[in-house]
Amino acid sequence: MKFKLVIFFLLVVHLSIAQKQTEKQWNAQQIEKVDINGEGIFKINIKNSESNTIDLLVNFEGEHSEHLVIIDSVSQGVLKLSTGFQPLFKADNDKLSAHKVLSVELQLSIPKHIHLNIKSDIAQTKVEGHFPNVFIELKTGNCTLDPFFGNATVNTINGNINVKTNNAKTIAKSKTGIVDVKQFKLALYQLKLQTVNGTINVSKI
Repeated sequence: MKFKLVIFFLLVVHLSIAQKQTEKQWNAQQIEKVDINGEGIFKINIKNSESNTIDLLVNFEGEHSEHLVIIDSVSQGVLKLSTGFQPLFKADNDKLSAHKVLSVELQLSIPKHIHLNIKSDIAQTKVEGHFPNVFIELKTGNCTLDPFFGNATVNTINGNINVKTNNAKTIAKSKTGIVDVKQFKLALYQLKLQTVNGTINVSKI
C-alpha cells in the first residue's frame, strides 16, 4: 500500500512539473493585426471577444515545459506572438529537439476588427467568429473555420480545410484530395483555399 502511495505521489509531482499555463492580455484599441508564428505549437484556437482586449491562454505540457515562454511584441499596430525557450535553457545532449516532447496549446480571444495571420508547421488550427481578413499557412495541421464570417486565404500541404460559412465566394483547389464546396448566391466574403494533399469542404452554417 505504501509503495502505491509513493508511486501516486511521484506521478502527481511529475505531472505538476510537466505542465505550465501562461496568461497574457493586451489593449486591442491600438492593434489592427495579430501575427502568430506557430512553429512547434500543437493546437491554435481563436474566437471573438466582446471586450476591447486581446486575451491569450497558453498551455505547455511535457518535458522542459517549465522553460518555455511566450514571446510577444507590438509594433505599428501588429501584435506578434510566438513561443520559445528561456535564453539560458539548454536541451539535453541526447535530445534532437526539445519540441518533440512538448505539447503547446494556444487559445486566443480577440475583437472582431482584428486581422489574423497564422503560420505553423504542426498546429491544428480553429478560427470561429467575425474577422476582416485571415491568412493561414500550415504544413501538417488541419484548418477549421467554423462558424466563420470574413475573407480568408488558407494554404496547407497535408492538412484538411473545413469551413462553415454563409454568403461567401470560394475558390478552392486540392492537388490530390477531394474538394466539396457550397457556392452561395450572395458573395459578401471571399475564400481562397488551397492544399496539396488534403481535402477541402465548405458548407453552409
